[in-house]
Amino acid sequence: LAENAAGPRTFYYDNQTNELTDTMGSTYKYSEVPQHNFAPHKSFSKDNPLKKSKLVTTLKIQLGLSCNYSCDYCSQKFVERAPETSKKDIEAFLGMLENLEFSPSHGLRIEFWGGEPLVYWKTLRPLTEAIQTKFKDWEVKPQFSMITNGSILTPEMCNWLHKNEFSVSISHDGPGQAARGPDPFDDPKQKEIILDFYRLMKPLGKISFNAMLNSKNLSRKAVFDWFVNLTGDPTVPLGEGSFVDAYDDDGAASSLQTKDDHFKFRQMAFGEIYASQGNIGFAPQLNKIDMFIKESRNAI
Repeated sequence: LAENAAGPRTFYYDNQTNELTDTMGSTYKYSEVPQHNFAPHKSFSKDNPLKKSKLVTTLKIQLGLSCNYSCDYCSQKFVERAPETSKKDIEAFLGMLENLEFSPSHGLRIEFWGGEPLVYWKTLRPLTEAIQTKFKDWEVKPQFSMITNGSILTPEMCNWLHKNEFSVSISHDGPGQAARGPDPFDDPKQKEIILDFYRLMKPLGKISFNAMLNSKNLSRKAVFDWFVNLTGDPTVPLGEGSFVDAYDDDGAASSLQTKDDHFKFRQMAFGEIYASQGNIGFAPQLNKIDMFIKESRNAI
């Protein structure tokens, strides 16, 4: 439904043709939406390629591929293992950064990746501190982030991550965690460590739980309710919320198999959002819907 001067109007959206139709038979196509005013761009071709910029605003550091989990749908199962990093590599790494350009006005976001990043704690900590020293004169300091399964978090790690203003996402699939591996919340001690960390970081807006969907874990609302029950927080922030990628037979087995499966999932997903008035915790999906509604309003 949409409101205008004449009262409510009803529209139907076809997600295969990307067309919006009203009850009078008028069709509104996305192509009719006013074009955005993007910044000027430079034309390029295979004979006139663009040059890479040395200016870096997001720096992704892969500490290594070692992990204490073995998720069914992991994308790194068959990735060739590079040599493991250690704190002995920090000086050489900082030397390589001298070949790049960084600008305080553009800012810098630094993401630490694994495997499981906390497996590399003895490297992560001095590397972070060395980077902080490198950019110590910046008024707005680089922002650090990482994704962890949370299973080896300790109070020492939590306090250090908090002190250094990390944004932390904890990978956990809620009621579908069995596809990912062991559940750290089954261990009362580890559960309390993670929840204490959550309570410490939530007021700062620097923590979320990242959950993936699979064929046995289809309901975003059920995942959200699971985390609300876990944390006691009705506004618990969730990331991801999309389906696992099928890199191998295990991933394919966790995916939707038929068109009917896809249709039922879409129907359920939209039904949950409608019934809960958007209270499903997953910001990425809600933001996509908001963007679509705004574009549709522009077309009418």
